[in-house]
Amino acid sequence: MPNDSRPRSVRISALVLAATLAATFSAGPASAAPAGTSLDRGGYVALGDSFSSGNGSGTYDKAAGSCNQSDHAYPQLTAKSYPGVPFTFAACSDATTGSVVASQLSRVSAATTTITITIGGNDIDFASTVASCVRSDAACMQAVATALARIADTLPARLDAAYSAIAARAPKARLVVLGYPRLFGTGTCPSFTEIHYNASRRALIDLGADRLDAMIAQRAAAAGAQFIDPRNAFADHGVCSAVPWINAPLTGSIEGWFHPNAAGQQAYAALLAAGSRTITVRAVASGVATGVTVAAGELVRITATGTATYGHEGQAGCAGIPTVGPDGVRSTAGKACTPKLDADAKVASAPIGALIARIGSGSWFLVGSGDAGAAPANGRLELAFNDSLYADNSGTYHVTITHTS
Repeated sequence: MPNDSRPRSVRISALVLAATLAATFSAGPASAAPAGTSLDRGGYVALGDSFSSGNGSGTYDKAAGSCNQSDHAYPQLTAKSYPGVPFTFAACSDATTGSVVASQLSRVSAATTTITITIGGNDIDFASTVASCVRSDAACMQAVATALARIADTLPARLDAAYSAIAARAPKARLVVLGYPRLFGTGTCPSFTEIHYNASRRALIDLGADRLDAMIAQRAAAAGAQFIDPRNAFADHGVCSAVPWINAPLTGSIEGWFHPNAAGQQAYAALLAAGSRTITVRAVASGVATGVTVAAGELVRITATGTATYGHEGQAGCAGIPTVGPDGVRSTAGKACTPKLDADAKVASAPIGALIARIGSGSWFLVGSGDAGAAPANGRLELAFNDSLYADNSGTYHVTITHTS
C-alpha cells in the first residue's frame, strides 16, 4: 500500500469525511385563479430537503428533530415578511422526491396558495458523489459520471411525479422551485478542502451541480412552475471564496458541511423576494399604477401610512369633514363612528377614504393600512383612494409593496 505522508489528524479527518458525508449531506402546473375580492390567505407551505430546511445555518427547532429546521432558513425569512399569511414549514433534511410526496405533501391543502421547494439532490445521491471525490481523481470522475447518468435517466420522472402530486394536492397554488448553488466557486480554499478537493475535482462536482440545476429547471418549466437559479448569486460565495455562503468541511457540525450558512439562506430569501416599492397615492386620483406585476399565488404585502380628507358631508355624530388614514373613516374627534360608506364608491362596502387595490381588470378590494396574502390572479397591481368623487379630496398615502418572485 502506498505510504500516506499526510499528518495523522488530516488522514483521520479525510476518513471521517468520506465515511459520514454521504449519510449527513442532504441537498437535499399551477393555474391562475380568477380575480378575487382580496388577497388570498390560503397559506404558504415550504417543502423540500435540507437546502429548504436550513441545515447548516444554525438555530434549529428541536421539535422538528433530525429535519434540522432552522430559524435562518429562507422559508422562515420569507414567511416573516408576510405576517398574517399562514405558514407551514414541512421541509426536512435528507428528503427525496418520494419522501416529499409520502411525508410532506399532507401538510399542503387545496386552499394553499404558495409553495416553495428544493429537491432532487438526494435522488441522485449527490452526497455520495461529493464524498467519493475525497479519495482520488479517478474515484471522483466515476462518481460524477454516475450522478450525471442518474440526472439524465431517473431524475426526470421522479421530479415530474413530485410536481404532479403537488399540483393535484393544491391546484391553485403557485409552485416555486429553487435550484442548488455550485459548492466551491473560485478563490483560495481552506486547507482541508484544498488537500482533498483539488481544482479538477472541484470542477467535476460543480459540473454535476450545473447538470442537476439544468434538469430541475427543465422539469419545473414542463410542470408550469417557476424556477429560481441561485448559481450566479452564489458565484463569488462558494466554499473557496473570501466570503463564503456555503460551509466548508470542518466548519461547524458535520451535517452542515457543504450547505448554505445563515448568509447563504439570506441570499436564497433575497432571490425569492422580488423586492419592494414605495408608491404615493393621492386622494384626488381615482387610480394609481404601481408598476408592479404579480402572478397568481405570489405573496404580496401592502402597508400604508399618511392622511387625507374627503369632500363629502360629515357623518351623523361626527363633526366636520374627517381626516382619514388608509383604513378610511373609523372615528372622528374621539367619537366612535360607523364607517362612512358610499354606494357609488369603487368598493361600496369599504369605508370612504380607505386604500383599495385591484389586480389587472379584477374587482377592487380593501387593503387599508396593511394587508398580506397571495395574489388571486395575474396582472398589474393598481391602488386607489376609495371614493366616487375625487376632485374635492386632498392628502396622500405612502404605500409600500413587497412581493415574492
